[in-house]
Amino acid sequence: MKELVVIAMLIASGIVLPTSSKAKIVLQGQTNIHFSGLITEMSLDSPSGEAGDFEVFSCGIQANGINSINDSTPNWNPINIGGCAGAPDCMLGIWSKFSEDSEGVTNTCSWTFNSNESFPEIFRYSGVDPDAPIISSSCSTGMSLLPTTPSINTEENAVVIRYILTNGNVPNEIENLPDFFNDLGTFIVGTIGEGENALFTLIYGEASTATGLAAPVQVLLDESASWRACSISLRAAAGAQPQISEVPTLSEWGLISLAILLGIVGFIFIERRKAKFLI
Repeated sequence: MKELVVIAMLIASGIVLPTSSKAKIVLQGQTNIHFSGLITEMSLDSPSGEAGDFEVFSCGIQANGINSINDSTPNWNPINIGGCAGAPDCMLGIWSKFSEDSEGVTNTCSWTFNSNESFPEIFRYSGVDPDAPIISSSCSTGMSLLPTTPSINTEENAVVIRYILTNGNVPNEIENLPDFFNDLGTFIVGTIGEGENALFTLIYGEASTATGLAAPVQVLLDESASWRACSISLRAAAGAQPQISEVPTLSEWGLISLAILLGIVGFIFIERRKAKFLI
């Protein structure tokens, strides 16, 4: 009889206990525009997603003459703004914010003097820590054949975004780049203009699988040029809210079977009690 009772309990128990899901940073979308022409600002719509997503907005420009990037659209927090080594006309600005809406909105970056080339870009991620979204960020500059992003601290389940901006040059090859396309990152290369007016941009995101230093990324140019390279690591949320799995329900035939089985168990139990009294 004990075996039948156990079977009945197994059938009757259809409740699945809540399980905690581990947080994961997911790229919800990206947008970018290349533009050649004498302008002092560029506007770009952010990709759609969910309210509370984390967005990273970058703007690279190249101009003939000293320039400076202004503050971006309100509510964006600056991560790093600066120029290429020895070339103040080559500038890169990077900002971030948590999105208030699910729909994309128009964002603007502007600068002091007319630029020849400009390249704004927005990444939108879900699963980023709402209290401390950025683990580390750093930028370096140089004048060489080998622009190199800085090594920065990272954590398990983080995402590392790297930017390389060069003034008037393009790479022969790209080294040390893992999987270009996955659900945690994207790879974008844009070259606009020619000769000294050219602007080469590389924006690359990848998943981090362990705590430690994120390896640098390098590109090999065909000629020496001034450049600016930045690395930013995004922290994954500590853990998503517990997810309640759907509770399985019995069909009509399942309920009938359960009733019959419980009836048999009850009948056997009564018969055994009668047998004890007769003895």
